[in-house]
Amino acid sequence: FGTLDSSIEAGDVVTYTGEAVLSSVSGVGTSKAWIKKSSGSYDHTLLGVISTQPNQVYGEGVFTFEENPRPVTLAGRTLAKVNLDNGPIKTGDRFTSSNVPGVAMKADKAGMTIGIALQSLDSVGSGSYEKIIVAINSGYWAPPVPLTDLTSSQQAGSGQTASSSTEALSSGWMFDLDILFSSIIRKFGEA
Repeated sequence: FGTLDSSIEAGDVVTYTGEAVLSSVSGVGTSKAWIKKSSGSYDHTLLGVISTQPNQVYGEGVFTFEENPRPVTLAGRTLAKVNLDNGPIKTGDRFTSSNVPGVAMKADKAGMTIGIALQSLDSVGSGSYEKIIVAINSGYWAPPVPLTDLTSSQQAGSGQTASSSTEALSSGWMFDLDILFSSIIRKFGEA
């Protein structure tokens, strides 16, 4: 990927920008695409993280030195810059772009995310960031809905009592199909 920003470095969270173009290198068809540092929280154009040590680089020779080629991790493990804008990060937390250019934060609401934290982090210097190991897995993510929220809002139309919902929860049931189907039918009836 090329960029107009020569300050982009390993660990930066990046987004795609502009239009990709077809090109040719030594008679072989390829393409050029462009990146920039992420610059807002939950950026919908998240792409990846600049690799610290790429195992495989695709597109070598596609960009000129002046086009600032950068290896973007699209899958796999790498170090990413993170801050604690949404609180401490635990292994397994999803992360997204923050308001700090090129720096990620823990995702705490639905939106685009770039991957999963493979390390925990609970302190950084004020206004600063640290690099942690992450697994790149970009896409839209929504936090899980607590099961108690589902059963309390759906049991009214299902005929299920609070005590039977509680019993289902305590016995390890993830959800009751009757509650789910009743909720779907009720929604269609409201439409």
